Amino acid sequence: MKLNCTEEVRATLFAYPKSRDNAMLLIGLVWDAQLAGKNIDRSNLIGVLTSGYVSNPESIRRISAVLQNKHSHLRGEKWMDRKRHAKDVIEQIRNIEGEEDAR
Repeated sequence: MKLNCTEEVRATLFAYPKSRDNAMLLIGLVWDAQLAGKNIDRSNLIGVLTSGYVSNPESIRRISAVLQNKHSHLRGEKWMDRKRHAKDVIEQIRNIEGEEDAR
């Protein structure tokens, strides 16, 4: 089963502005849309996740990032703050990698 994750993420970001700043909300809304109308017991989360009926959460997050970089109207209120802190996060990751190499 091939899902059009990009279009679903784009539509969700457009329709639900709060999902622009909340990856878990975005993932939940995309999955809910993908499962709508299907006769699937949603209480069986592991089965649903491994069945191929819903997109990989990492794919949803990555697609969201790409769409928000390309289309400013899909960005949330916190987008600029995250961009401002990106250099600090990169530096923290490099420090962790340096500590690991030193061991």
